[in-house]
Amino acid sequence: MTTYEEKYIESLKSEIPDDVLRYRMAGMFKEAVEAIDRWIMRNVSREMNERLLIEKEHIGLLQDEFPFTEKEALDLAKQDIPEFTAEDLKALDDAGVCEWIYIDGKKHYFDRFWETATHVVKELSDLVHGTEGDPESQKLLTEALSAMKQNGSAKYRTTAEVTYRLHDDVFTPGMELKVWLPIPAEQFQTSDVQILETSHEVKEIAGNDAPARTVFFHEKLEKNETFSVKYSFVTENKYVDARNSADQAVLGTYDFDVDELQPHVRFSPYLRALSSEIVGDEKNPIRIAEKIFDYVTSRVKYSYMRDYFLLDDIPQYCARNLRGDCGVQALLFITLCRMNGVPARWQSGMCSAGQRDFGAHDWAMFYVEPFGWLFADPSYGGSAYRDGDEERRWFYFGNLDPFRVTANHEFQAPLTPAKKYRRYDPYDNQAGEAETPDFGISGGDRDIERRILSIEKLD
Repeated sequence: MTTYEEKYIESLKSEIPDDVLRYRMAGMFKEAVEAIDRWIMRNVSREMNERLLIEKEHIGLLQDEFPFTEKEALDLAKQDIPEFTAEDLKALDDAGVCEWIYIDGKKHYFDRFWETATHVVKELSDLVHGTEGDPESQKLLTEALSAMKQNGSAKYRTTAEVTYRLHDDVFTPGMELKVWLPIPAEQFQTSDVQILETSHEVKEIAGNDAPARTVFFHEKLEKNETFSVKYSFVTENKYVDARNSADQAVLGTYDFDVDELQPHVRFSPYLRALSSEIVGDEKNPIRIAEKIFDYVTSRVKYSYMRDYFLLDDIPQYCARNLRGDCGVQALLFITLCRMNGVPARWQSGMCSAGQRDFGAHDWAMFYVEPFGWLFADPSYGGSAYRDGDEERRWFYFGNLDPFRVTANHEFQAPLTPAKKYRRYDPYDNQAGEAETPDFGISGGDRDIERRILSIEKLD
């Protein structure tokens, strides 16, 4: 029997047989796998064969993503809030805050459900995290946004380090290991990228035009070692008051970044209907993007997500459930823009609101003449919307703060050199990837660290 290959991802656009779907939805995973094997033995089409193989891969990963029974979920919540009740948990379910699936006919919660709840529900956030926030980070961010508005731009040099290490129980002496670590590319807002230090000899550095830029290591190891890259770069972000400049915008006809990208950026019947409802008869490209941004930031609840690999259609998931993290929201924005003839594309990497916080993040770009490429960060905009800060919300329509490492400029972009086995994240690269000649390394088999070493404001 053939096994899953990464090229099969495009087959996610096709539906699976009804019996497989029913078993999967009921969480009867053993029966679903047996049904998949029966279908493959029936000599189905190549497309269906590929779709079934990727479904089998999904089923093998789902139980790890949804480990908590209802009782275990409630017990986890009670560790932070002893008075939290089953009725409170049901209220979160009814509000669409918590993601869950059935496993063997019983409800199981996503492993980051409580992290989501205490992030987006203010009452829970205040109880668990307090109301102070991080004054140092917030001060740095506020100063940068203010400087951009007052001076027309903000410019910073950032020094950062990324590390990757296998768990000791995965490593064996003599192991041959390939490692790809993300680094920034000199595109758009980023310049003067300097590789300052690496843990091992770099076998290849992807070019600045690479859609997913990396440094690549290839070593045979007698003992487990940490792979790392330290780099610096300059970010200069220019301020654009997009909403008040809409009368200058021109809707052209473009042959870039307006097409579908299977399987996720696809113009489904539901998204066409939603697009028509949001955009209406609007022809001004900034107003089109503004309406889409308004919809996503005001309607979609932020939610930590299962691996994107486990979603059949990411923008449709977002639109259907009104839930999603930064990348899910960005892809809905990108898809709806493209459906309306406004070029839109992906950017991602890491972001820092200040020196203490440096995490993976995704956002979008959209193209409008005569301005060129503008930015949109629906996730940050939605956070400001929930805080009642409309000025900050609309800053992120047209602009970005300068505290970002931009390593990826396309969604679903290949690595350099290409991997043999399935990537931990086949769509993006923010945490690094690794493999041996015999198997790929999963996300649970390694530790990563992303650190901001310094942020310097430049004149």
